[in-house]
Amino acid sequence: MLLFGFVISLIYWIFSALSDMLIFGQGTFFENLTAPSSQELIHRLSVVLVLIISSGYFRYFIGKRQVIENELDQEYCLSPIALNRIGAMTFVFDPTGKILRFNQACEKITGYTFGEVRNKSFWKLFLEPDTAELMRERLNWISSKSFPREYENIWLVRNRQRIFIKWHNTMVLDKESKLKYIVSVGTDITEYQQKQNIFRGFNRQYQGLIDNIGIGISVVSPDLSIAYKNRQYKEWFPKGDVSSQSVSHDILSNFSSQNCGKCPSCKVLSDGVAHEAMIEVDALGKRMVYKVSASAVIDTEGKIVGAIETIQDFTKINHQEVEIRRSYLAQAVINSLLRFSLENITLEGFLKCAPGIIVSTPWLSSKSKVAIYLVGDEPEVLVLRAQVNFSKEEIPGIKRFAFGEHIAGRAAQLARPQFSAHIQEGNEIGIKNGGINAHYCLPIIYSGAVLGVIDIYMEDGHIQSKQEEEFLSAIANTLAGVIHRKEVEERLGKTNDCFVSLGIDPVANIQSFVALSGEILEVDTMFYQQFNPDTNSFEILGEYNSSGSYKPLVKYYKSACHETMRAEGEILVKDVSEISQSTKNSKLHTFVGQAVRCGGSYVGLLSGFYRDYFRLREDDRKFLGVIASAIGVEEERIKSKRHLDVAYDRLKEAQHELVQSEKLAALGRFSSGMAHEVKNPLGIILGGIEFLEKKLVKADKDERLAIKKIKESTLRADSVVRNLLKFAMPSEIKTEKLNPVDLINDTLTLVKYRISLINVKIDTDFTKEDIFVSGDKNQLQQVLFNLIMNAVDAVAKGSIIKIKTLKVSAGYLAYPACVIEINDTGQGISEDNLSKLFEPFFTTKRDKKGTGLGLSISKIIVENHKGKLTIDSEFGKGTMARVILPIAAG
Repeated sequence: MLLFGFVISLIYWIFSALSDMLIFGQGTFFENLTAPSSQELIHRLSVVLVLIISSGYFRYFIGKRQVIENELDQEYCLSPIALNRIGAMTFVFDPTGKILRFNQACEKITGYTFGEVRNKSFWKLFLEPDTAELMRERLNWISSKSFPREYENIWLVRNRQRIFIKWHNTMVLDKESKLKYIVSVGTDITEYQQKQNIFRGFNRQYQGLIDNIGIGISVVSPDLSIAYKNRQYKEWFPKGDVSSQSVSHDILSNFSSQNCGKCPSCKVLSDGVAHEAMIEVDALGKRMVYKVSASAVIDTEGKIVGAIETIQDFTKINHQEVEIRRSYLAQAVINSLLRFSLENITLEGFLKCAPGIIVSTPWLSSKSKVAIYLVGDEPEVLVLRAQVNFSKEEIPGIKRFAFGEHIAGRAAQLARPQFSAHIQEGNEIGIKNGGINAHYCLPIIYSGAVLGVIDIYMEDGHIQSKQEEEFLSAIANTLAGVIHRKEVEERLGKTNDCFVSLGIDPVANIQSFVALSGEILEVDTMFYQQFNPDTNSFEILGEYNSSGSYKPLVKYYKSACHETMRAEGEILVKDVSEISQSTKNSKLHTFVGQAVRCGGSYVGLLSGFYRDYFRLREDDRKFLGVIASAIGVEEERIKSKRHLDVAYDRLKEAQHELVQSEKLAALGRFSSGMAHEVKNPLGIILGGIEFLEKKLVKADKDERLAIKKIKESTLRADSVVRNLLKFAMPSEIKTEKLNPVDLINDTLTLVKYRISLINVKIDTDFTKEDIFVSGDKNQLQQVLFNLIMNAVDAVAKGSIIKIKTLKVSAGYLAYPACVIEINDTGQGISEDNLSKLFEPFFTTKRDKKGTGLGLSISKIIVENHKGKLTIDSEFGKGTMARVILPIAAG
């Protein structure tokens, strides 16, 4: 740097000599350079001295700055790169306030670059005049011990905008522990400060609102004393009512002055987390329920310095919650009953579990006892069906009683709940242990009919409650619906089982209906009698629970039976006790009769008999009507079966003619062409062969052998034609023992020519075991011929038809059988057409002049041989035909 000063001084010396010559005209350049005037010499020497001193000063300043920068970068790790990684405003200055480092966050917020603020005093650049002077004075006397660790002030940035910054200072000390550098990290809290100002304004503006908000507010000190109360708090809790401590603390700690750890304020003062609690206290002259919430008051250092309690009046809400909870629990019990009733259990099983569910209601004591009575076989008589929580000594003494008897009987008779505060011995349903003296009796009612009573025994001193009675009535209504549904389900289940298990015998079905009616109506005995109008008498076709002594009784009730028939479908319920008195073996009391109609007229009578009085319910009337209709259908089937038997006999007579007719129709078309196209050429061929035999008598051995084979083949073809014509001719039914393989081969001989024309291959797979069937050869050949020709017509040229025989022991028939399978790979048969295959005159080959009788007659033939004919097909995948015939004995 000194050398640079000398160079600048030399240049100035030369420049002065040149300017004196050129500008002022004083001497020559050399004279001015080497021998200037004394005045000029002093001037020049002064300037040179200033330049050399200045260069030395700059040399010293730059070196010192370089040392500081190296020290900040290397020793203290305060390089610009490191500071730029800090997201907050960060700058470094010396004890005089000169800025030594200035990160990018400072540049972004202030609008100044580091070059613009370098080595300048920050208090001059960014602080307001008053604050800047104060800061300069503080920097003069401040030391490492008195330097503030954090403070807040306002900075003026480039656009003269004021921002509020909170600074955190870190001091860098030298080896002698003197303050050397200060690192300040600042956070822009302008927005926060604005919100604080707004809050302070709100605090003043809405103080009246806090007092009248309707919520009690208090500030609790760490010693649990109340430092502040709003107006609502003072109204709820006057000074004379409670101590000066927190209300919730006084109640939960029994007015202790120590931290109880139970009330919200004590919990908040311990852990700083918000807490709440519900308290009950006498205030304003009545019992009140309050919700107390507490949150912590924390100072700037993070210490808990108090708690804020808010108190809300929850008296009404608490009552509402109690009612809602009661309603919810009641609904939960009802839902449990309904959900349990949906399980696959009987009515008896449901009744065993229902009392336990009822006593699970929270406001009913676990010691409460429940008994359920239902109407039994006799009308208006209650029978004990279920009970819970009764010991052996406490089981209700009366298990059966009539409507009107005791308090439960009165509830059933009046069809409304009854409550007894005290059980009077001998007057109520007796419990052998007298420790229970109050109970409810609630009728179980469905569609206006009383099904039973719930009897609930409570603890001593129980007081009747309207809400409790409403809940128990809801339980009774729920039970009524479940009991009725279970009864209907059981009835429908039995009815469904009966209908599902019906067979093909109408008489057996009628017997099933009679048994079902007797079981559901719980009669002593039941009959179905078919009416014969010719003899004006009844014949028993079905009976239930009928011993030998009951059957003769039917004649004694003949008048009641005729009366029911004259009622034209109306159910007759009649007291027949007088008629019963004339019998010696049995006494019956009630007669129930339902006439059965078939084809517009009444054909029979369904009648039931009871030993006791019986009242027919509406459901029973509907049920009897359904059963009568079902029996009427079976009567129609019996009548139809008689007509069908006659028609079947006539149909069998026509079957033989139809079989022969189909044979002629099927083979007539085929044989006529064969006779013309094959028979005549075969005759010419045979004549030519005989001519050649005579002509070539002396031919060699190979020629004679060729002629012989030609003749044999021609004769074989002629035999096929003759067999075909013979098969087409009507023949008498002749049963003989046949080999299925021979039947198939003989039939293939008939269709061989047709198969060769379309190049279809027959693939046979015959069982190795010799099996025989018994039947008419011509008829069975006709079946196989029809099935094979159907397969040939279904396949394309070059296809394969598979024919297979096998022996099965069971499955298709109840005895060993031979199965002939004919499988083609044609287009198959649609589902709609498959169901019509065996209908007479139905055909899918209208264009081929099919008669539609082939399969129907084939089916008849096979069934006449005690076998089966089945067709399995899937459209697009081919068809499988099976001929199943019983194996011949011996």
